[in-house]
Amino acid sequence: MKDQELLRRITLNPKVMAGTPVIQGTRLTVEYVLNLLAHGSTIEEILAEYPALKAEDIHACFLFMTKSLASRTDLESEAFVGMWRDREDMGNTAAWVRKVRQSPWSSNNE
Repeated sequence: MKDQELLRRITLNPKVMAGTPVIQGTRLTVEYVLNLLAHGSTIEEILAEYPALKAEDIHACFLFMTKSLASRTDLESEAFVGMWRDREDMGNTAAWVRKVRQSPWSSNNE
């Protein structure tokens, strides 16, 4: 099944679950389904619990989240580039990288 066909199974409607992405025709959110899987439920168990679902609906949840994460990463990369470009001490990039690595929120403290 093509990406667009799968993604049509996920809808966003402000009148359904406050606009949270849901599987079309249900009130099951993408987050809920992925959370079930993350906590050990199998696709077969979910399908047994929710007989109106199809395996493609669960695959659509995976694809939707993958696309969402990919676009978020692109946005974060653009924000980083903008932050880098706006730095006053950009001329001394090595010094700036050291500052970032030594910041309290960095896990790379030297």
